[in-house]
Amino acid sequence: MSATANSEIKNDGLPLSRTLQVLVVEDSRADAELMLAVLKRAGYLLNFDIVSVPDEFEKCLRAKDYDIVLSDHNLLTWTGMDALEMLRGAGKETPFVVATATLGDEAAVEYIKRGAADYILKHRLERLPVVIGQTLREQAHRKQESSLQEKLLCAKREWELTFDTVPDAVIMVNGECRIRRANHAVTGLLGLPFSEIIGQHCYEVLNGIVRPIPGCLHEGWSTVAGRQPPTRDGHGTVLECSSTPVRDATGTLRGCVHVVRDVTARTEAERAIYESERKYRELVENTTYGIFQSTPEGQFLDVNPALVAMLGYDSKQEVLALNLVTDVYLRSADCEDMLRQWREEGSHSCEDLCWRQKGGGTVLVR
Repeated sequence: MSATANSEIKNDGLPLSRTLQVLVVEDSRADAELMLAVLKRAGYLLNFDIVSVPDEFEKCLRAKDYDIVLSDHNLLTWTGMDALEMLRGAGKETPFVVATATLGDEAAVEYIKRGAADYILKHRLERLPVVIGQTLREQAHRKQESSLQEKLLCAKREWELTFDTVPDAVIMVNGECRIRRANHAVTGLLGLPFSEIIGQHCYEVLNGIVRPIPGCLHEGWSTVAGRQPPTRDGHGTVLECSSTPVRDATGTLRGCVHVVRDVTARTEAERAIYESERKYRELVENTTYGIFQSTPEGQFLDVNPALVAMLGYDSKQEVLALNLVTDVYLRSADCEDMLRQWREEGSHSCEDLCWRQKGGGTVLVR
């Protein structure tokens, strides 16, 4: 049986912002209506169902969700304990309150053990609104806690997923330089399982040594984050490590986060570039041909010793101060023709030209 009742009465501390969905398990119609009347007088807006047998109870549980279940203990063919078991068996976390004429201590304890929210004796129904209000507030608090825990769990899972998918190796160490946590990139970088990484000193794992590297970032933990020059581990891999101190709310140092990157390939490439540039520089510096770089406007950018000697100057700096068009070409038109041909064809043909030397002399160049 269903009914809806509204009231404008406000009872401080009771949740009256919406209609309360109540399922009453009671074989006495009069007792059920009395309990509902007490709640209405307290200001509750009610939408209720009254059932007396298990089949009706199960049907209601399948049909809708209730805010609270009010149940007698002694029913004709079953008990409130049976109703509580059926409620939990249906996967419902609905608060269950026992309202009965008599209830021994052992039965009361058993109800609470099985998950009942509270119980009340029928000769003290004036306390029912207080019990219902407290029960609903506790339920709301549990839902908030559950929601918060779920959010924290989701945030933790998201953080762990992010932590483990970062391509760089990330290592968290404590104040003794022992590794507290590492992401999957660390195992790939070092070729070691977590069991051989966690709990070990970072310098043992990263560098294969028994003492910290001199100048290690750990020695300067009292300062801000820093970057350590690349170092080789025990297998010849070049590692670049940046380090950030971790402090608690009081500013006390608790550990450090290392981000480690394998820069072996980059280091080898830089070395190859440096070696190539060195050889090129030696070639340019030692050749007997004059070599220079300039802008299209004639500003010298670089010259080799052979060109300095060819023009009769004593130093590279003197030549760099000259302008190719106005100070070096005897005829500026020759330089302009060369630049025009270069712009139009991407190159220019070899020809003999006159250049000025220091002191007023000339030199024939090709």
